[in-house]
Amino acid sequence: MKSESQAHGFLFEEQIKKNVNKYLDLVTINYTNKWDIPPVSVKSFKFDINKKNNRIYFGSIENMYKIYDGFFLALIGYEQVKDKKIGRKGDLSWVTNGYAGKVTLRDTDFLPTEKCGVAAIKKKYKDIVNPKWLEIYLNSITKKYVVAKEGNGKLEIVQMKNIPVIIPDLNEQKLIVEEYIKNQLIIKQLKDQIKTIDKELSKKISYKSKKFKISDLFHITSGVRITQEEVYQNAGDFPVVTSKTTNEGIAWYANKKWLYNFMKNNKNVVIEKECITWSKDGNAGKLFYRDYPFYQNDHSGALIPKNAINLQWFKIYCQSEIYKNVVAKDSQGMLYEEQMANIEVEIPVKENGEIDIDLQNEIYAEYKRLSDIKEKLESILNEYSL
Repeated sequence: MKSESQAHGFLFEEQIKKNVNKYLDLVTINYTNKWDIPPVSVKSFKFDINKKNNRIYFGSIENMYKIYDGFFLALIGYEQVKDKKIGRKGDLSWVTNGYAGKVTLRDTDFLPTEKCGVAAIKKKYKDIVNPKWLEIYLNSITKKYVVAKEGNGKLEIVQMKNIPVIIPDLNEQKLIVEEYIKNQLIIKQLKDQIKTIDKELSKKISYKSKKFKISDLFHITSGVRITQEEVYQNAGDFPVVTSKTTNEGIAWYANKKWLYNFMKNNKNVVIEKECITWSKDGNAGKLFYRDYPFYQNDHSGALIPKNAINLQWFKIYCQSEIYKNVVAKDSQGMLYEEQMANIEVEIPVKENGEIDIDLQNEIYAEYKRLSDIKEKLESILNEYSL
């Protein structure tokens, strides 16, 4: 009987060999190629781990060798599709659905999925088109041709075929590719540096600390409700803070004189002291540092310090503890004054138990230094990514 081996079987073998060779210096391959032919089949490989020479056996799950020794077994299921095109090394593939338009130059043979289109450079253009240049060019332009359909971006074959390609001479293509590769290297270096800084920023810092209730550290207050319509009737440039978490929690700008008319507990609602505010509902518990006068409505709470506290340090290092105390009600988070008052947070202290403001300042200064470096790196990264 004639042996019948299908292309996807060989692709499976190559993938297994490639991955196994990452971990072993010597692998012996025993080709069986006994691939089953029904519409749905299961492919497998057996990897002996107790032999002198590591050995891989390929076959269908039904025709697998009897197993006497320790082994690893991997299974891959596939659906056989008649006349399915196999992509070749040097072809371009692109995403047709979802993250549509992303083009990739393939460095190995591949089996495209239903969400993957394949473009092979025609023979008459092979001598005048650098495949890497074409990948770069298409990635710079395909987004313009993606269309929205059924809630997803789509770039089907008919659209890809109609994308115009202006081909520069090979020397110019080569220069573009070299510049692109250089830029990608810089981008990688920038991302690595940002990743390193993120690790530093997330490091847990050890210091002598003591638990304090929020009510021991802060005066706690909130504002008086005003409506959007009222603000529009009294427009101005004085910030109004709500439970909103975008734009630093500032929802509107209103007339300063009008806002100073609002009182709560015989005190003006406008806050002129350095403080922390938090969102009482919605994205409840989100902290903001404020060092400018503002008006807060009843969906925002404020923490005005009683003791020596670096508020910027507090915002960064106590945020996670605040979030832990948010409760769910009516399908949204809530954190009101009574709950906030009883939250306990760890604060750096001296040997005598007094709050250590100097250490807070030192920790925050280093955090700010690293954050500034990260911001500059991200700005440079953005320029190179355009």
